[in-house]
Amino acid sequence: MQSWVKVLPVLVLLCALVVVGPPPSSATPVCTDPATRDVLCGGRVFPDPIESLTGLTYDETVAGLEALAAESEGWLVVSTIGTSFDGFPIVMAELTDPTSTVPLDDRKVVLVSQSIHGNEPGGREGGVRYVEDLLRGEDDARRALLDRVRLVQVFLNPDGWTAGDHDQVPDGDSVGLWARGNGNGALGVGDIGGVDLNRNAAWFGPIPTSRPDPLSEPESQALFDEVTARLAAGQDIQASVDIHGEVPDAAAVVMLSAGQFDLQGSMQQRNHGDALHASVDAELSDSSVFALQELVSGDIEPTILHASSEFGPVGVGGSGSGFQGDWLAQANGGDSSSLSTIELINLQGSPGVNSLTFRRDVFQIYRETVRGILGGLIDQAVIDWVPSVQLPGPTGFVRDPAVVIDPVRGIERTQMDFFDDLDAYLDQPLVPLSPTGLDAGDLVGLDNVIVATDVLDAGAVAALRAWADGGGNLVLTDSALVELPGLVDGVSAGDVTVDLSDINQIDFPQPRTDPLLDGIRDIAFLMTEPATVGYDTAGEDLTPAYRVATSTWTGLGGTSVGTIAGQTALGRVDVGSGRVTVIGQLLPPPVAHDRTLYGIDSYGVLDTGYQVLLNALGATLTVTPVDIDDESLLVADVAVSVDAPGQVEVGDAVPVTVQLANDGPDTAAAITTTLTLPAALAPGTLPQACSADGRVVTCQRATLGDGTDTTIEVPTTATADGAVTVSARIASASTDRVAANDTDSTVVRILAPGGGGGGGDGGGELPVEGLTLDLSTSEATPAVGQTIVLTGTVGNDGATTIDEVTLDLSLPPGLVHVGGSADCTADDEVVTCPIDLPGSFAGLEVGATADVELAVVPTRVGDLDVGGTARGGDAVVPAVDVVSVAAVSPDPTVVRLQGPERIATAVAASRDAYPDGTARAVVLARADAFPDALAGGPLAAAVQGPLLLTPTDTLPDAVAEEVERVLGDDGVVHLLGGANAVSPAVESAVGQLGVEVRRHGGNDRFETAVAIAREVGDPERVFVATGGDFPDALAAGAAAAHTDGVVVLTAGSALPAATRGYLEDVDGVPVTAVGGLAAQATPGTDQLVGDNRFETAALVAESVFDDPTSAGVATGAAFADALAGVAHIAGRQGPILLAERDRLPFATEQWLGAHTRSLERLYLYGGPAALGEDIETTLRAVFG
Repeated sequence: MQSWVKVLPVLVLLCALVVVGPPPSSATPVCTDPATRDVLCGGRVFPDPIESLTGLTYDETVAGLEALAAESEGWLVVSTIGTSFDGFPIVMAELTDPTSTVPLDDRKVVLVSQSIHGNEPGGREGGVRYVEDLLRGEDDARRALLDRVRLVQVFLNPDGWTAGDHDQVPDGDSVGLWARGNGNGALGVGDIGGVDLNRNAAWFGPIPTSRPDPLSEPESQALFDEVTARLAAGQDIQASVDIHGEVPDAAAVVMLSAGQFDLQGSMQQRNHGDALHASVDAELSDSSVFALQELVSGDIEPTILHASSEFGPVGVGGSGSGFQGDWLAQANGGDSSSLSTIELINLQGSPGVNSLTFRRDVFQIYRETVRGILGGLIDQAVIDWVPSVQLPGPTGFVRDPAVVIDPVRGIERTQMDFFDDLDAYLDQPLVPLSPTGLDAGDLVGLDNVIVATDVLDAGAVAALRAWADGGGNLVLTDSALVELPGLVDGVSAGDVTVDLSDINQIDFPQPRTDPLLDGIRDIAFLMTEPATVGYDTAGEDLTPAYRVATSTWTGLGGTSVGTIAGQTALGRVDVGSGRVTVIGQLLPPPVAHDRTLYGIDSYGVLDTGYQVLLNALGATLTVTPVDIDDESLLVADVAVSVDAPGQVEVGDAVPVTVQLANDGPDTAAAITTTLTLPAALAPGTLPQACSADGRVVTCQRATLGDGTDTTIEVPTTATADGAVTVSARIASASTDRVAANDTDSTVVRILAPGGGGGGGDGGGELPVEGLTLDLSTSEATPAVGQTIVLTGTVGNDGATTIDEVTLDLSLPPGLVHVGGSADCTADDEVVTCPIDLPGSFAGLEVGATADVELAVVPTRVGDLDVGGTARGGDAVVPAVDVVSVAAVSPDPTVVRLQGPERIATAVAASRDAYPDGTARAVVLARADAFPDALAGGPLAAAVQGPLLLTPTDTLPDAVAEEVERVLGDDGVVHLLGGANAVSPAVESAVGQLGVEVRRHGGNDRFETAVAIAREVGDPERVFVATGGDFPDALAAGAAAAHTDGVVVLTAGSALPAATRGYLEDVDGVPVTAVGGLAAQATPGTDQLVGDNRFETAALVAESVFDDPTSAGVATGAAFADALAGVAHIAGRQGPILLAERDRLPFATEQWLGAHTRSLERLYLYGGPAALGEDIETTLRAVFG
């Protein structure tokens, strides 16, 4: 029943709207003039719609935003990211606190696409007004969060918007109504005309041939470039959404994204959706206008939470790919793990709406709803939803060996990746099982087994049946249901069917009381989004859903709690002492075909699917909200222990087991485990979450719940005899209650083949008791480059004298032995210092101790693990110590070239390289996107000038001044790319400086690179790199400049026509491919390919440069600083190396260490936000 307290003002408002018409305070939509703002607009630039005479037009909105920006004291920046098909600027409004000390690129981004369909005005109407709310201090709580959040709104479709604006002159195609598509086509009513920009994103999955290719429209390309540039700069798009408006029954329908999201990504989406529901509900709870619509139109929900496919038949199939909001969340898009789309209510009767026929009450609901949406997104931008899962016991899964090759990226895709990703959140690792040769012994000790494949052999089926009958919980998903006849008596092959349809809607019962449905959203009817995995409505690509006949299933006493087309797709049945659970659609295998233009995902499991699977396993899911900047608020005690076989022979497999246990009280977050192996143990294939830097293995785990533990199995092989120490250490983002259990070590005694003793171990006798070992350093926190003493103290706490005592000390990368008691030898990256002092240590008496001292120098900042092994007779004692290395003062040998942002950094590099009037030319490239500029470094070297950066549309004063400074009275400025990269306005501004202007561009990045190469002239060498990313091309650029060469680009592993034609023109010139994709595109060339961007850059430096005196280091995460750095270091005949923000990758450190004698100057490009102060400290110590 309606509350009369609420209904009374509603009736008053209804009378005002119906009887009197617009209220006396009605205003023009926008008041840009402060002098008349109070009178006309109640003091606002954008008055509320309920007080406005018309809907917002494009021109009025841009003018209003610019007025707000001018008065905002730097809070609001209004810019353009490109130009629409009809020539309108695509406007972006960004709001953040200009006084915050948090660097811009470190702030979380909330990215909102507003009114991508021009005839859905709700997003833009509410979005600009909420910006003004924040500027006016009308939402102080969210305004305060803008010190670490950037609210970015893009108004992508000015064409469809202006088609219905009363202040525009209609063109010949317009009918005077707001239009769905852009201007590429005849505009008409509603959905007629134009290209639908919401089907034009660079989406994973198939693209229908009936639709234009992704990014065919300039609007879509502009957003793609903007997002790509932000990610390249290291920005984190924490939350994103695309706001629409075409539903009749809710103020907003919130849709979760389609894509491959691990458990945390899925929970992030789910909780973002729930939070937005609460935020919108709070905004509308006191809204008289919304209450009026409820009164007139019936019961209207504040929000409804869907998955993308659950909003009608649009998530998959012919009409279901290329969605902008999904792309913003996908891995090849904004990577935000956030929402897909929000559909606002439509009571307008659209199609047929323009700025004059709008309804003020409906637009007021838009305004209030969008305020709730954007406010909720800002709240969520500073929260991580951290999941952890406690399994009831050991769980295995049958791994399907089949893989599909992604037709675009050339990488393996398999639905089995789901289990590898899920492992990071479980309290114990999943046990992989083979579908063939599986027997009863493989299943011993397992409580659950998951099967998601139908390639089991007869023995495996028999073993699983016997195991389930004996009390096991067997979970079958997808095609594994075809094995039911061999697993459950009474089920025949004819009872199991596969349904192929566009969307396999699962009907869940109401109320949802079955344990399998715990935690499932009331609206949910899908467990997976198969579109990005490669499924659509074309031919064989229909999505399979497996089912068992409900009558048979329930006749066996089974439960049916989810059906597809009337047959059971979710349920369980008891078998013997155990049970079998079926989930008919969760992990359909990936599908690859020629309509996939940007790649495919491995899986698309939704929050519903995760919850159902965990329910089926009897697992407990905990999701904890954690402030994004303060995971230390979680207090936990994670203890580490390491174990390995005590005695093996050379050649034996040596499994190393690391166990982590959390004694709480909170979940531990972002856990890093560092395992240091000795030279005598070679690591094998590592677990999914682990990587190796030489002999140092690092494993990451997202969370570990209170009271849970997990193990990490690292396979190694013994390669030399002796007694060696394996050490492990953990660190986490959580506050650690007990530091004493953060390290552990164990000893492995390796015998010579055939059982002969190695390293004096004696083999087989009982160990001597009483031997002890302690490690210590002369400085607790030495500085990089400071010589310290590492002391190993061996003692005898036993009852008898210990003979023939020796001591080995293993030094990790970053700790260099420079002198002391013994010589050291290096094996790969682990330095071992054997200390055999039989004279001094012979007969270590009871109660006695002996010291061995080594002089060592740390070369890295951070915690370095030192391992030690004392031996005496048959006693072997390990120890581990941590050397915490601090920073040192600056030294002029290392030069950092930086500015407050990328444009200023390029100017700084130019000033360092060229005194006044000494450059012959300047190369000018776009600052916010790399494609057209990748080949610019060799051109800058060839024309003897710097490379500077500029925004697309305006030439900054600082850049103009630098051009005039370095060129003096005359010179040439080379513009890279077409008008969309460097606009005619910038070209004109450069020309006004009195210099010659030359533009080098093509229809795409590949043609542009060829044009630049031809400008350089006849090359001595051609370097080829992928144009899909920047690192390989930049490393190649420095090498090309050094060898009088050029850089041209590949389209990933394909060779574009422009590049192929150029290579044919320079036939006979040596060609070098840099990076794996370029190597695939140019077989038969010289190839420089590392395992990652850092290794590739170091390999280029080692192969092309002989004892350089200078080198440059730039971030490997963003292009801009390295781009200017290539031109700078080219004048010094040096290479470009890449680093992470806070650490030098091993390949980079190794190359620098090998060239310390030749290098006289090392340049760092970019500020501490790009290359952290720890890196500078390390390099100054090493090269000072």
